[in-house]
Amino acid sequence: MTPDDSEYRGFGSRGGRFLSAAVTTVIVGVLVAYAWQKRAELGPVLSIRWSLLVYIAALRLVLFVILGLQRKLFYGHFGAKLEFREWFGLTVVNNMASYFVPMHGGVALSAVYLKKVHGFPFSLFASVLFAARLWGLLVAGSIGACVCVALYFGYGALDWRILAFFCAMVIATSAILLIPFPLPRGENRYVRVLRSGIEGWGRLRASRPLFLKVTLLSLAGVATRASMILVGYAALSVSVDILPVLLVTIFAQCALVVSITPGNLGVGEVAIAVGSQLAGIGFDPGLAVAAVIRAILLVMTFGLGAIFTHVLSRNLAGNGWSSDRSELGGREEPDLVEKHVDERKSIT
Repeated sequence: MTPDDSEYRGFGSRGGRFLSAAVTTVIVGVLVAYAWQKRAELGPVLSIRWSLLVYIAALRLVLFVILGLQRKLFYGHFGAKLEFREWFGLTVVNNMASYFVPMHGGVALSAVYLKKVHGFPFSLFASVLFAARLWGLLVAGSIGACVCVALYFGYGALDWRILAFFCAMVIATSAILLIPFPLPRGENRYVRVLRSGIEGWGRLRASRPLFLKVTLLSLAGVATRASMILVGYAALSVSVDILPVLLVTIFAQCALVVSITPGNLGVGEVAIAVGSQLAGIGFDPGLAVAAVIRAILLVMTFGLGAIFTHVLSRNLAGNGWSSDRSELGGREEPDLVEKHVDERKSIT
């Protein structure tokens, strides 16, 4: 890693790895102990209909495509035209890398790749990552609030604490989207990086067509996750309705923000199990479904991740800073943002 990549060193720091390992050990240990204690009750639940696992794998592949297309849209907004092997491959490789470098450390691989091959500044990468996470939470919170209301009218059940949580999420994310960030002054390297990042975020926020497309993809992502969980319950012969499954899905998606363990291991399972309990399905079926989905995810992530790690490594070695990408290659971070802002202003 070069000096320019120093802002990403913290992801793999010794303290971060120790904290992640400790939290993972505690969570996984508690889950294993719980499963062992409840083995008699979980036995019938784990009578899996193996044929349905193929559908979960197919839906996971669709989710990779949706997440990759979001990347493609965000990066393309600043002129970085990613090919399929890049936007899909980086999505898969990031997911795989998160098992080795927790606490969002996997994103550093994408940041370095985009910098070396497309000249994409780290500050703009942070803007894109921030925008994607924020918009995803806004969509998830909105759907969660609507599901709570639908559960009240459809089933006569409503937990006001859950509704308040989703409403607070919508209000907080909306406020961040609407409140303009002041630009810091100064020519210090870190101030310049921060300023270019804020400018980049401003351009993303101002593009309504971009966020319309991203919103549609976010909705498609929620629908795909819900379908995976729904098929997971069916594979375990657990009868469920779509509204409770949507509630479980939103809890699982919110848990993605808490990336303190490798690949969100343990945290994601607890979120699905707790969401399943709150939705009236039960904690044990939710935990069993989460375990099935995790097993399929691991197989697909490491299988595809190995392939695309090789593909992207060759692309990085052979095509980095190529002439057909000279529009972005080799520029300083603030210059790229300023050039992009000037071009957008001249168009409008």
